[in-house]
Amino acid sequence: MIGRMSSAQMHQGNLNVIFDAQARVQKTQEALATGKRVNSASDDPVASAQITAIRAELSRLEVMQKNVNTAYDELAMTEASLSSSEDLISRAREIAVQGANSVLGVADRAILATEIDAILDQMLKLSNTQSPKGDFIFAGHSTDQPPFAQIGGNIEFQGDDGQRRINIAGGVTLDVRQIGTDVFGEGEEGVFAVLQNLAGGLRADDDEIIQRSIGRLDECQQLMLEGITDLGSKMGLVEDQQMLNEAFNIQLKETLSGLEDIDYAKAISDMNIQMVSLQAAQQAYAQTRDLNLFNYL
Repeated sequence: MIGRMSSAQMHQGNLNVIFDAQARVQKTQEALATGKRVNSASDDPVASAQITAIRAELSRLEVMQKNVNTAYDELAMTEASLSSSEDLISRAREIAVQGANSVLGVADRAILATEIDAILDQMLKLSNTQSPKGDFIFAGHSTDQPPFAQIGGNIEFQGDDGQRRINIAGGVTLDVRQIGTDVFGEGEEGVFAVLQNLAGGLRADDDEIIQRSIGRLDECQQLMLEGITDLGSKMGLVEDQQMLNEAFNIQLKETLSGLEDIDYAKAISDMNIQMVSLQAAQQAYAQTRDLNLFNYL
């Protein structure tokens, strides 16, 4: 037995064709308005899942890049302080060599001692360098107080051996500062004691102390240079990571664009075709809406 279709069923069928055509046009118009091919998960579930994953990775990468930039700034700040300190040691050594000349008299050596005093003051200021946030960068974890202070005529370390570590990549953490005693030394072998002894030896016109100070300044300079070299190596590592992050960021954004961005030329062409289909469906409905089943018999 052949089933019969009522007029209502035919009308509904025609309406469904119109609604489908309208939905396609609306979807294409939305894509053209947003510039995105995928505006909801239903547009393309597979691509939508990939887009979500890529955006999450981009967010994580943004955090890592901020960490990398912070790490570089910290390293550069510490390196600048140590480089200036190393320059002071070099100047102090020149003065010591000059002061070791037996031709110089007591008054001449006293003048040189005054310059060593000035170098000592500058060195103390550099050892107590603060970050833009106010942290004392050579104090370890005791960042709220100067790491080096004058106590009873001696300059002593007041910090600890804590490190500031920053995560710059998955599984990669970097120490971005130097402990004060690792670069300025400690006790009688530390740069502050050596400078104080040198100034005292110059004022006392003591050749032995002056000569011994030259060797100790060499040791202090070597310690400082090792710290600077370590920082330079880390800065190179951070720069490499910066470039890797930037390259990965570009790659991810290109992949994301390929997944969600529309091809405007194709979308406009599709919309023109869809508009023609919609108009045809509307015309067909207009021609048949007043007909009843007997017109088809």
